Amino acid sequence: MSQVDLLKIFLASPSDVAKERDYVIKVIDEINRTTAPSKAVRLEVVRSEENAFPGYNPEGGQAVLNAQIANMEEYALFVGIMWNRVGTPTPRAESGTVEEFERAITAFERKGQPHIWFYFGEAPTQLNTEGELEQRRKVLSFKNKIQPRALIRDYKNPPNFRDRFRNHITLWLNERQAPLTLERLWQQLVDRATKTDKMKPEIANNLGMWNPAPKVPRGTPFHFVVNLPTSGYLILLEKNPEGQIWCLSPSCLAPPLRLEAGQVKLPLVYQDTFTADSVGREQMVAIIAQAKLTLGWLPESDDEPLEMRKEHLTELLEYLESSSEVQVLFAEYRVTE
Repeated sequence: MSQVDLLKIFLASPSDVAKERDYVIKVIDEINRTTAPSKAVRLEVVRSEENAFPGYNPEGGQAVLNAQIANMEEYALFVGIMWNRVGTPTPRAESGTVEEFERAITAFERKGQPHIWFYFGEAPTQLNTEGELEQRRKVLSFKNKIQPRALIRDYKNPPNFRDRFRNHITLWLNERQAPLTLERLWQQLVDRATKTDKMKPEIANNLGMWNPAPKVPRGTPFHFVVNLPTSGYLILLEKNPEGQIWCLSPSCLAPPLRLEAGQVKLPLVYQDTFTADSVGREQMVAIIAQAKLTLGWLPESDDEPLEMRKEHLTELLEYLESSSEVQVLFAEYRVTE
């Protein structure tokens, strides 16, 4: 099953855009049901009224929110909305919304996220008090301040905001490229492989005979057996329940040089057995190549197994893309209590 990435969205606004805030939730719920699954993502909106709990801070309520939910580096997207109110001042900014925006800017400049969107409502309304007029002036001043650095969007009314926001989210997801994590690179490798029952662990029975086993009890010594369908050079990779990926062959655990078709057992007969330490799913990928691979990071036959990093898997995938005389096999088993 492909990995699903969680993309968190921070929603910031004063209190006079409640309908727009509700539309953000509704649009994201709709996207999660329709577009997001095909992109292997799930969107989650974080907002103060739903995701923050009561607290105290001598620097004010916004400081409580900052500590609980406003670590902006956690978010993929910041969505700000204003209409006629800029909001309530904080000790650090003209309002909580402005402070959250400034925190998002700081995170973006440091880490490259979150992406920052800002919408301004243009629906006509009657402002009757000096306080309301002052709030509107502050909104316009804030808009003019950020406009040279941002591509902002106006909207006519809440339904128009909903439609624009839905379109923008859809475009953003279509343009977004998921980061190539170690897990995602491994999944690309698994997707290229053919599942086989010719790779499996062997554990000893009561008579001391070694037999194939679909499950390995934790703490049990075992061998891992690969039945090579053809002769060739073997790369054997293991992904353990902790998510670490190891190159077991070539290494000091595996036979050196080119292997003939038939059974290969790891570790070598004169070495100790493996021991299953962690409960969970173990995955194995075997690559059988007709020509010796020249990847610079591959261990030598007397080296310890190599813990794989993203650059190793990236180079291996590039090699597989350009080579036709390679077989890629996949198997998995479980370590149980």
